[in-house]
Formats: sequence, C-alpha cells, structure tokens
Amino acid sequence: MDNTRMLEKAVITTGELASTALLSPTQAKKFIQQVFDATPTLTIARRITMPATKYNIDKIGIGRRIARKATQNTAPGFTVPVVTTGAQVQVQLDAQEIILPWEVSLQSLEDTLEGANFEDTLMNMMTSQLGVDLEDLYWNGDTTNYAAVTLDLVGNIDAVVTSISFDGLSVASGLPSASLGYGYIVIGTERIAYTGITWATTTSGTFTGCTRGADDTTAALHNDPSAITFVGDALLPTLNGWIVQLATGSNLVDGSLINDGNISKEHFSAIIRAMEPKYLSGAAAAKFRFIMHPITKVKYLDYLAARMTGVGDAVLTGLSDVKPYGWPIVETTAMPQSTIVFTDPNNLIIGIHRDIRISKTSEGKDLVSRRARYYQIDARIDCKIEEKLAAVKCTGLV
Repeated sequence: MDNTRMLEKAVITTGELASTALLSPTQAKKFIQQVFDATPTLTIARRITMPATKYNIDKIGIGRRIARKATQNTAPGFTVPVVTTGAQVQVQLDAQEIILPWEVSLQSLEDTLEGANFEDTLMNMMTSQLGVDLEDLYWNGDTTNYAAVTLDLVGNIDAVVTSISFDGLSVASGLPSASLGYGYIVIGTERIAYTGITWATTTSGTFTGCTRGADDTTAALHNDPSAITFVGDALLPTLNGWIVQLATGSNLVDGSLINDGNISKEHFSAIIRAMEPKYLSGAAAAKFRFIMHPITKVKYLDYLAARMTGVGDAVLTGLSDVKPYGWPIVETTAMPQSTIVFTDPNNLIIGIHRDIRISKTSEGKDLVSRRARYYQIDARIDCKIEEKLAAVKCTGLV
C-alpha cells in the first residue's frame, strides 16, 4: 500500500511508509490531528499550518473607543483604520526543527504477538509521545534553559570530531548516566548534540555520538581550555514557550502573596481582577479557561472540601463540577504546579510547518549488526501568544 492509500486508514502507520516519506498535505493534516489529539492543551489551542518556516498571522487590534454619538446630516469627521500589516498587528511564527528518533529490534517485530501490526502500534505510541513532548515544550520551553553546570574541555578539538572529552564534574552533579546520555552541550556559540556519555573517572569522561553544529549553529575549532555548558534538557531550549512569553507584557499575579501561596478562592478572584476588563465582557468571556496542573486542581478541591459548606460536601462526594467564578478548569500535566494561566485557549497559537517527514531504515553497519530498525519524525514547530493582555499568569503557588 502506498502512502496515499495508507491515509485512508484511521491512523498513519510506519509499516506502510516508504524508507523516507515527506507527507503530502493530506497526510500532514492527518498526522497533526493524530499528534494533537494526544493532550488537553493541544486539543483546544489554535492551530496554524504554516506554508513557510516564517509565517505572519494578521490580527485586528482595536485598543481605543471607536463608537461616537451620531449627528444628523453631519459626517463623523473621523474613520477608524483597521490595519492588518506591520509588527504591531501581526504575530510572527518562526518554526524551529525538532526530531523524534527511536529504534526497535527486528526480533521484537518478529516475535511480538501483534506480528505485523506491531509497527502500527509503535507509530501510535510515538505520535502520542510527540504530542506529550510538544505540550511540554509549548508551555515550558525556554531558550535560556541551560543547567548551571560548566565543564572543562580536555584537549583541542577540530570542527568534525564526534567524541569530546571533559572533566570537572561528578556523575552525581547533574549529568545523566551513560544509559540516559542524550542531550546538548554548548562550546562558545556552537551547540553540539550527543547520544552517550562514557565516564573515565568519577569526575571526567567523554561525550560520544556528537553531532556538530546542531540547531543551525556553526561547527568550530575549540581549544583547551574552553568551557562546556551542559544543556539540561534536549527539547526545552528549542523555543520560548507560553509561560516564558507571558513573563512580559501580560497580566501577572504573585500568588505567593495570597494565603501564603496555598491555593484559595482569593487566588481566582485576584486572577480575574487582573484581567483587562474589555476581554471579560460579552460572549467572548465564556471562552476563557483556568489552565493548571491536575495536582493544583486537587489542592483547590481539598481547600473547598475543608470548608463546611454545601460546596465542600459536593466536592467530597464527587458531585461538584468546579468552575471558579463560573469559568471551567483545563488540566494538563505540562503546567507547573506553581502556575495558573487564565485565557481563551484560542489565544494560544500553535504553528506547525506543513513539511513533515517520517523516515525508517534498517540499513547501515550499526543497525545491521544489532538487527535494529530506526525511525525518525522530523517537523518544524513554533508557538505564540496572540494577545498577551488577554491572559493572566499567576505564579508562586505551593
């Protein structure tokens, strides 16, 4: 079955893909749906399919009174320009490349009870995991998310070596073990991806499987001594997520100053009062949601249950659909427990470039020797807040 006929099925499968497949627009749309159905936020956020890696979304912003008293037989003497071009009235999406690599042994494919269907199951698992990872990135992405760990380069290296030796740090000081040794390091302005760590002593070792000049940086010569910055997460530094974006230009509430940070109705009251009033009038207000971690909601339910009221009794018996001041709660494990965001989910923009590639291969000396099959999904994505003033971020909860 070719890739087009494959899309007639309920989901995209790996077993029927060519060795390298650039998905058609129809396939890409189905793949995006399959990924984004995996998580709460991605289901309700506004999705934009980007025809190019940089793509501007026009928006109409009217920030002043435009209605006037009419005077009969007299022209109004003014017009209201509705401008949809320019930096102030556009949101620019700038897609960053991400990959989802995985492999499976051919023995697993041969021996599993699902037989040939195992690849389909595997594809479903990987696309669901990609959705979970993307939700984490969209909320918590931070381009400055480097761990506060500095290593020392051992020996000079050229721009092509794939093994980089270091010292100055113990296994227990923050780097993952060799079995979990994937991530990024930064030397100068060059980002370097690695797939393993070999420890020589308790304070020195070697990054192996290095990809030089990662993320469109330039591979370069580096001399000893040079500092190596360890990137504590392989995904989150890709882009600034919604939480980082809301740190400036939005409405902020310091939840630690209310009830010592223990969630209460006063937190929700403060969040609502911090919102620009114009966004909470009319039918549009009904679209707003409180977005929080499930544990944060549980803490609020505990707060309500502790109150000797009818609402507390309803919470204890599971009969209450809790809506603080009438607005529903959306739960996502991607949200930090210390944070609540109040906004219309359509204010959260997800951009994904339409060129999505799914590859698989069992060729190459390493894969053949290990009897393994390698898969990889390549995509370009971004996220933005359309109107920061139409959102409130509450932090400092305990």
